[in-house]
Amino acid sequence: MASTTGVEEPAPAGEQAAQPPPSSPPQPQTKSLTTQKIIRCRRFAAEGNCPLRYKSNTPKEELLVAHVREFEQQFITVYGPRHLFLTPPNEVQVPKFLPSTMRPTHLPYTELYDYKTAALFLSSFLNYEPLKIPDKYPTVIPSPANVLKWQAGDCFDFS
Repeated sequence: MASTTGVEEPAPAGEQAAQPPPSSPPQPQTKSLTTQKIIRCRRFAAEGNCPLRYKSNTPKEELLVAHVREFEQQFITVYGPRHLFLTPPNEVQVPKFLPSTMRPTHLPYTELYDYKTAALFLSSFLNYEPLKIPDKYPTVIPSPANVLKWQAGDCFDFS
């Protein structure tokens, strides 16, 4: 309970302080913290020429997202209120299953198969942007194609 001095005081006996329900997940970064990534995503969405797969999920993807959400509920039932960051929104705010962006690819660049030369390439090709609030999830996870196109991102974008 706030006092006139602005200092938090404990709630009187018998009253409980308003707290979020225990099952609510940690909130993503607030929208007031507009980052370069959010600006890039808004521009991408406003262009209007983004592929259909960015704007909607296929029936199989919808089924996958439904299964993931059911799993999250079962996980919370067993392990308590925790947030699993499995279906964040993409550039156009469509929930996508995070690991679904991973596809095995054989690259024609053999220097990327050695960790030292790959690290050197990535450090000179991509610009790292730290999260504004390091212990909160980002509000959006762009596609790997856009991360490469923009040559910038945070730790979630690079993973």
